[in-house]
Amino acid sequence: MSRLPYWKKTRRPRWLRISIWSGFFLVLAILGLVSAPWIKGTAFPRFMELFGSGTQNGPAHTFAESNCQFRYPGKPWQPDNSQRFFGAAHLALFTRADPNAWMALSARDYQTRTPRAGELVDETVVRLNSQFKNLEWELKPDEELAGHSARHMFFQGEVNNVRMVGDCYMFADKGIAYWFTTWTSLESGSAVQEEFQTARKGLSLLKKREGWTEKRPALKTFSGTQAAYSVRDSEELWKEWQPAKDVDPAADLVLQARDRIESKDVDKIGWVLVLPLAPQPDLAAAVKSARAHLEERQRQLYPATTFEVIRENEVAQDRPAIIGEAPGQLLKFRVKNAQSRERFVVLAVVNQPEHVLAIQCECDWKRRSLWEGDFIQLLGTLSLRKE
Repeated sequence: MSRLPYWKKTRRPRWLRISIWSGFFLVLAILGLVSAPWIKGTAFPRFMELFGSGTQNGPAHTFAESNCQFRYPGKPWQPDNSQRFFGAAHLALFTRADPNAWMALSARDYQTRTPRAGELVDETVVRLNSQFKNLEWELKPDEELAGHSARHMFFQGEVNNVRMVGDCYMFADKGIAYWFTTWTSLESGSAVQEEFQTARKGLSLLKKREGWTEKRPALKTFSGTQAAYSVRDSEELWKEWQPAKDVDPAADLVLQARDRIESKDVDKIGWVLVLPLAPQPDLAAAVKSARAHLEERQRQLYPATTFEVIRENEVAQDRPAIIGEAPGQLLKFRVKNAQSRERFVVLAVVNQPEHVLAIQCECDWKRRSLWEGDFIQLLGTLSLRKE
């Protein structure tokens, strides 16, 4: 009896071979569709989730104009197009039930410049105030988001009489600012933190602005006339107010800055006054003299004024500091002039043999988040010589 070749013995039936090869080519076709650029943004990726592995993050969605990509969260998260968040300025808004929670990705294109850190914080506060009643917030240490160092704001507020807690992470890259905001009820705060953290990892930036360069303004220097000093403005923010003595009889230099977007809003104006005061024997006496001048001037205008040294992380903000190129003292105050008028004041004091140099920075208390960084930046440019 003749023996059959090995391949003849193991050959599968024709119908089975056709089924195997058909299934193989079907899998290749599906993989090709999923990876095809034109299929992105259609309903097909959502359909494919039904056959997915059940991971928390779903398909990636590209926002070309905002130069970013966000991997949508999977079940139980659902897109929520019925609500508005930050007005209409969000790229994606998701919600889930049991427990109820929300997350929003927002962006804003500043075109030719990168917004200052204070601008991002201030805009966050304004936007959150439009969404939550009785808003309270504080800045936490920076964290990483999409490969960038992001400011982290923790906040609490009310929606429909329900107390909410949330976190907002913000950063800017190549002229575009990004906000990733998550919130839930106070009672459910810890239940969804892991999901929030996973969702934040789904944000990444694209490479559509590789040639982008910021249009930096020309550096401007302001010098005193009564003393040898100068400060520099690298953001094209500050303008000199003349005559300076109209603001304070002891002022040698007065600078004013307005918000770039809402320049007519007087609540968003920042002020810097440079005051050469009478010489003192040491820094402690110089600080006492500068503070006395500040309090006296404020009470001349508003007799009921009270002063409170600000505390941050349980530490009073009245400490030695390097002011530009000179050792000195830095103080931060919450000044209450009247029931409806509160001010944020930064007072920098440098003691020199010829005079005490007091630099007083001031803005509306509600705009502290906008101006504090700019005050510190300007103080950091102090040079004890004219330029």
